Amino acid sequence: MNPFDSKYPAVQQFSEYGVRIGDAVEYRIPGSNELSRGYISELREDRINVRHYNNGQYESEARLPKKLFDEFELEIFDDNRGCDNSAIGLSGCYEPWRRMWF
Repeated sequence: MNPFDSKYPAVQQFSEYGVRIGDAVEYRIPGSNELSRGYISELREDRINVRHYNNGQYESEARLPKKLFDEFELEIFDDNRGCDNSAIGLSGCYEPWRRMWF
C-alpha cells in the first residue's frame, strides 16, 4: 500500500456543524514561526489536503495527516457554526481543530 493512500473515503463534511471542504485553515510549520493559510480541498477521517493561494492564484497543496494536527497547531475557521458568545457580531473565528472535527 502506498503510504500516501488512505483507508478512509473522501467526504464533503462530517456533520452539519463540523469541518467541511472549503473551510479555511491555518497552521504553523514546526520549528518555524511561518503561518500557512489555505482551504481544505480534500477531507478524510485521517487527513486533510490544504490548497494554498497567493493573491487569488493557486500556489501549492499540502497533505496534513491527522496525527500531526497538534504539532502543526492546526486551526479551522468557524463561520458561526460554533463560536462562543464572544464572537457575536463577527463573521467567525479560527478554532483549534479538535473543536471542529466532528
